Amino acid sequence: MDDSAEGYAQSDRLMRFFETWPPLVLLALAWIVLMLVTSILADVLAPYAINATDLLNRLKPPLGLGGTAAHLLGTDELGRDMLARLIYGGRL
Repeated sequence: MDDSAEGYAQSDRLMRFFETWPPLVLLALAWIVLMLVTSILADVLAPYAINATDLLNRLKPPLGLGGTAAHLLGTDELGRDMLARLIYGGRL
């Protein structure tokens, strides 16, 4: 077999894989993989440390509700970033 025939056979197997599984199952698997990768890379992805407090920015609303881009999901009563806490919470 030459390289082009082998590449065609691999793409054919890949297409059969996606045709075999229902789209919602594939979407659920992709979501689980995304959550696992996010949890594993929490130290890299989190914008702030999980317990970093900033009392000047306490109880800030999320970005869509009048907040700022500094805290996308807002802050809690101690000024801790909710996005960072959510990302780290995936590890539990």
